[in-house]
Amino acid sequence: MNNKVKILIIAALVVILVAVLNLYTFLESSTTSDQPRITNNVSQPVKEKIIELYIDEETGFVREDITEEYVEELRAEIDDLNESTLDKNVLNRQLDEIVHRVDAKKAVNAFYPENTPAINADQVVENLTFKEGLTLETVEEVKETYYFMTAAVQPVDADQTEEETEEVEALDQFQMAINAQIDYAVEGFGSYDIAKRALEEVKALTVGDGQISN
Repeated sequence: MNNKVKILIIAALVVILVAVLNLYTFLESSTTSDQPRITNNVSQPVKEKIIELYIDEETGFVREDITEEYVEELRAEIDDLNESTLDKNVLNRQLDEIVHRVDAKKAVNAFYPENTPAINADQVVENLTFKEGLTLETVEEVKETYYFMTAAVQPVDADQTEEETEEVEALDQFQMAINAQIDYAVEGFGSYDIAKRALEEVKALTVGDGQISN
């Protein structure tokens, strides 16, 4: 076999090898492009919309103009994200927290006449007069549903990091305001019940011969 033949064979092998490598690269890139890409940039707009529902994320007060329709729109955007299920769950939990705060505010404001809300935006008014018809049963139901607990009595996940635990130890200003309104209502009805029982006892007394007796 002369040198020319050897050179031709080597050249042919090189061409074949290059072609195989190019084909492999093409197939690999095609497969990768078909798979969903998980990037923080994709979900960032939704995250920002959720954060914007707070008047101040640090104090925890939420905006007054949050509607059910807008919340559902955000949930639809989350569902449409090209993200992992775990990432979507995180966003939905953040949105759930917003909804819970809106509902908590509505519940404590319902203790009072409609024109005198206890919490409006980030403004809090204390020692208001309860509306007529409010019952202790209603107050206790609100407490059971919306009273915010501290980390000391909250269940902690086994995989929760020390840093995450520290973040939930203290209640924010909104949570403390909700708890204060509920405590005020519970204590108010407690005092009312004592006064009511005392009045009933007085009414039960009879007056005879100038003496008060049972």
